[in-house]
Amino acid sequence: MELTETNPRERLSVGSDNYGGVYVAFNAFDQNLIISGAAAGLTAGICLLGPAVCAVATVAITIATVAVTTSGGVQCGTKSLRVYPVTNKKPRCA
Repeated sequence: MELTETNPRERLSVGSDNYGGVYVAFNAFDQNLIISGAAAGLTAGICLLGPAVCAVATVAITIATVAVTTSGGVQCGTKSLRVYPVTNKKPRCA
C-alpha cells in the first residue's frame, strides 16, 4: 500500500502524518454513509482489497463510526475526519 498526502475533498483516503502515523480520512460524504448505516457496506467493499487492508479498514471504520455517531453528526465541515487505526490516536480534523 502506498501512502500519500491526500486532498480532504477526496472520498475515503489514506495517508500518514506526524500526529498519529497512518490514518484513514473520511470526508463529509463518507461520514454521511456511516450515519445512514452503510458502514458495513463500506467495510465490505474495502475488504475486497485483501485481508490486511480489511483488518485496518475495519478498525478505522469502527473508530470513525464512534466519532461521528457520538458527536451528533458530520464532523470537520469541508475537512476530513482522520482516524488512526494503528496508533489509536484521537480522531481529528485535517
